[in-house]
Amino acid sequence: MAPEMLGWCIFDPMGGARPIAWSEIQAFSSAAGLDLEPWEAQQLRAMSADYVSGLHLGSDPFVVSPAYEDCPEKDPGIKYERQLINDTLKAGFAALKSAS
Repeated sequence: MAPEMLGWCIFDPMGGARPIAWSEIQAFSSAAGLDLEPWEAQQLRAMSADYVSGLHLGSDPFVVSPAYEDCPEKDPGIKYERQLINDTLKAGFAALKSAS
């Protein structure tokens, strides 16, 4: 039975991610009975590499999500972080004010 799909990337046992290897793309193509054109294999590899890049970007809470690069002010993660910082500063200043 042929594999039903090719994953987004390869995860190693330590939790790291890397793009799908060319050999994996070739093996999938062969096992699935596909005759991928060179540009199709290149596109699969490029999409996998971009996915891994996005994973790394997404792990930093202070980086704008790739989905919001053109309009970072709409990124819900950035809004949340800004609100969290604002609330923390307000609480800190309120504590200082009440202590004096």
